[in-house]
Amino acid sequence: QGTTCFLLVLLLTFTIWTTLTASLLGTAASPDWTVIVTSVLRRNRPKLDIILLKLVFHATIYLVWREHNFRRHQCPWLPAEAIIRQIYKAIRNRISSLKYTGNHKFEGLLRRWLEVYVR
Repeated sequence: QGTTCFLLVLLLTFTIWTTLTASLLGTAASPDWTVIVTSVLRRNRPKLDIILLKLVFHATIYLVWREHNFRRHQCPWLPAEAIIRQIYKAIRNRISSLKYTGNHKFEGLLRRWLEVYVR
């Protein structure tokens, strides 16, 4: 049961990651954690894309772990699409709360997030 649960969490995480980062990474998405972490830390992308990748990475880890805990305590399972919507909203709300305006170097962050996450 433990191995099956672990594999389901890995599959769920990869599904969420590839859906949210398809526009940022293109075809570079991989189920290998080493490749994922390396791609998040790579600096040869536009600054806003690097920030968005880090936000998606952190939000994915947090919300998949939360979903895993809910499942362990017999709460109803959420489909991947519902978790993706939660991550999208969490990132959108986080960026909105930072209030980058005027000539701030991250002023276009919310616009970029809305561009890469098209639903």
